Amino acid sequence: DAAIVQPKFRRWLSHPLVRTWLKATVFRDPTFNNRPTATGHLHMDWIRQAEGEQDVPSRTPPTILASDLTKIRAFQPVFMMEALDLARSQANGGAPRTPLHERPIDLLCAGLVDRSWPDLTHHRQRANAVASTLAGRTTLVGRGRVFEPAEFLEWLGRSRIMLSPLGHGEMNWKDWEAVMCETVVVKPSAAHVTTAMYDIYRPDGGMVECAYDFSDLEDVINRILADLPTYQERVSAERQALAACFTPQRLAAQFASMVVDALRTGPLT
Repeated sequence: DAAIVQPKFRRWLSHPLVRTWLKATVFRDPTFNNRPTATGHLHMDWIRQAEGEQDVPSRTPPTILASDLTKIRAFQPVFMMEALDLARSQANGGAPRTPLHERPIDLLCAGLVDRSWPDLTHHRQRANAVASTLAGRTTLVGRGRVFEPAEFLEWLGRSRIMLSPLGHGEMNWKDWEAVMCETVVVKPSAAHVTTAMYDIYRPDGGMVECAYDFSDLEDVINRILADLPTYQERVSAERQALAACFTPQRLAAQFASMVVDALRTGPLT
């Protein structure tokens, strides 16, 4: 789910019966939806620019009016997804998490590589390649979904750092799992998007940024590993904040507030 509202859906935003448009991620600055792009997705533009592509941002999507931009809201379905139940249980209880300095794996990078967009496939292939060639570091690289969910969480809990390349959208479900496991997440900047309830990509949050082409990955990894006590404090605080969101009451309150806000403009006609 990319933050941008796709052109084919934009006409519905101006419909009088549409009061709220829910997405898993939204732009922190909603006017980003009206920016011209070269690929149709801003994060894909930035990936191409990092690779030296000088595309002209010639795709200008249908403009979303300011009054309609306010309808776009982040809604957090993450904690309701069956696929994350195991990670949620681990965040809320179970065995104590192994401190970062006792974990045997410096860097974990695993996930789907071959995607429908060639530029995205290259981006994710580069992530694996750069991770594989880090000198003097213990790395675990998995091309594709090579781990079962429980197995992946086990490896996360044994890894100090997880590398999270971008996908069809800016958000990666593994980012949430890594926070639950108190694993440092290194990722090309996604600070331009926000998520509901728990703003995982906030600029002052726990994500550690790297270049879109991973050219600075070795320096980023070295900086983290040289200061593990500081990053231990950060990941522990992040997990505690995220775990506090794991309540049906919080989810229900989130949805109720959206319904109330949608109806404040008057009755449906």
